[in-house]
Amino acid sequence: ATGHGAARRGGARPAPGAGTGSRWSIHQQACDVRDLPALITGREQGEARNRARVVWPQDGPLAHDARGFDWLAQAVASRGYVVLQPNYRGSDGYDSAFADAGAGEWSGAMPADMADGVRYLVDQGMVDAKRVCIAGRGYGGYAALLGAQSAGTYRCALSLGGITNVASFA
Repeated sequence: ATGHGAARRGGARPAPGAGTGSRWSIHQQACDVRDLPALITGREQGEARNRARVVWPQDGPLAHDARGFDWLAQAVASRGYVVLQPNYRGSDGYDSAFADAGAGEWSGAMPADMADGVRYLVDQGMVDAKRVCIAGRGYGGYAALLGAQSAGTYRCALSLGGITNVASFA
């Protein structure tokens, strides 16, 4: 977008930096001291300071995000955001106790784990607490809808085909 109209709307923003973003693993503690693994995609680890952030929970439970190329996380990170992909309790790929800990926690401990991830990265100075969005599909979309109802953690929410009626889903 160029010209006078683009200038009034802020114009097109080029991607900050070329190529793909860095991707690294973190472990944080939930409020109940459970160890929570997660993936971060963004600028180099030392350069990610006070950035806007997108929480992208996977379409679990009984799924997990793993290291490797994730086109959506890379696309969002290419725009300057830090992407957190939490493997909240109930995710598979860990021990059975971790997967079982998500039973009955779709609206409780699982979304709380995601909010704990936000607090962890804010405390690390990596993200700006006032610029955090949650987005997801399936269960991640359900978590985004819950995030839209929570006061203070998320500035925006995006549910792509999110589960809206848990009782009929089961």
